[in-house]
Amino acid sequence: MRVRRLWMLAAVWLAAAPVGAARAQLVWDFALAGTPPSNQPAGTAFTVAPGGTLALDVFLRGGPNNVGTTGLSGAAILTNEKLFGAGITLASSNGSVARVNSTSDITPNPAFNGFPPSSSVNTAAGTASLQVQNFQPGTAVGPDANTIAVTRTFIGTFKFTALSGGATNLSIVDINPAAGQDNTVSGTGRVLDSLITNGAATLTVSSVPEPGSLALVGLAAAGLAARWRRTRRTV
Repeated sequence: MRVRRLWMLAAVWLAAAPVGAARAQLVWDFALAGTPPSNQPAGTAFTVAPGGTLALDVFLRGGPNNVGTTGLSGAAILTNEKLFGAGITLASSNGSVARVNSTSDITPNPAFNGFPPSSSVNTAAGTASLQVQNFQPGTAVGPDANTIAVTRTFIGTFKFTALSGGATNLSIVDINPAAGQDNTVSGTGRVLDSLITNGAATLTVSSVPEPGSLALVGLAAAGLAARWRRTRRTV
């Protein structure tokens, strides 16, 4: 009887447990800019040298399972209905480590060529926002990558500038989560805002030795080792 009660409690707990990002069927993704979308996995950790810059692409990724009560998978929505518009805010939890400095560091996907894209940056808050939209649903934008492994629609690129050593958490959220504010909409007019899981990643600012520096360190170590061996023979 006790075993049966435990199984019942476990079943109740599983039913009430929240669905994590790993199971989400529509999710905002970060990826390194400059490589083909189908070849770049969703990134959760990035590194940049102090004083350097790092460009990250933002995608809306669709999974293979159904989204909410839509009866459609995330991949099917992005492929068949496509995207009419999207609105996102990208936040850095520690803007003193790395941040987007100005709107010139935000490049929207040119395929959203209806209304002029709208972007803004708040350096004090460590946030950068982008809104893209076409004139009408009939001109919706399809996915850049559509394979068995990945279905993603490109939204835009954000360039971060590294300011000091350390780490900062990056997140992608709805540009305006208030009720009634429809920011991300499919080509059929389906509102997707509440169906999308926020994106998350970590950006670390850390000095990485150049290959030439590593070679010099290796030569110095070899020289010290040789000198130690000669001294040992002499003694």
